[in-house]
Amino acid sequence: MVRQVRMKKRKMFLNVAENGFKIVSGSIIVQALPNGTDSVRTGFTVTKKIGCAVVRNRTRRRLRELVRTCPKMDEMAGFDLVLIGRLSTKDRPYDKLKTDLIFALNEIKRHYAEGREK
Repeated sequence: MVRQVRMKKRKMFLNVAENGFKIVSGSIIVQALPNGTDSVRTGFTVTKKIGCAVVRNRTRRRLRELVRTCPKMDEMAGFDLVLIGRLSTKDRPYDKLKTDLIFALNEIKRHYAEGREK
């Protein structure tokens, strides 16, 4: 089991956004950047365009649970991941959300396995 750490500082989010790789998968956006550690650092963000605070918090909770239960997260050791909720994230069935996340993680692994930088 890989250790998962939460990203909470704005500087960490901006570093992943500026230097990382972004994949849009269905109802979520995942940004990734290798971090040089043996843990997975995850951050979650949802903009005000999605809805009021209740809706944004519910969307963030769905994303956190998705990361917690996803079997592919063990393979992502050494990455910073930022999951961005979209308008469709709040209403999308959970199994389809999980499929979107697994697709995004596979694309990230493939991207960095090929040695591309951006």
